[in-house]
Amino acid sequence: MNVDKRTAKAAAAHQPAVPGLSMEELEHELRTPLTSIRLLLEIMRDCPDLCEDQRRRFLEVLLVDEARLSRTVERLLGSASLRRLAD
Repeated sequence: MNVDKRTAKAAAAHQPAVPGLSMEELEHELRTPLTSIRLLLEIMRDCPDLCEDQRRRFLEVLLVDEARLSRTVERLLGSASLRRLAD
C-alpha cells in the first residue's frame, strides 16, 4: 500500500460520513428538505384550486429545498469517494 492510500485510509477512518456533520445533523440535513418537498408536492396535488401566487411560492421553496438536499448529497458522495480511495 502506498503512502497516499495509507494517508487517505487513516483520514477516512476518523471522519464522519460527511465531514463537519454528526450523524444526527446528517439525518436532519437529509430528512428536513425531503419532508418539505413531499408535503408541498402533496398540497399541490391535492389542492388544484391553489392560486398561481401560492403555487409560485411553493415552487420557490421546492427549489431551495432541492438545492439544500443536493448540497448534502454531494458532500456525502465526496466523502464516499475519499473512503473508496482509502480502500
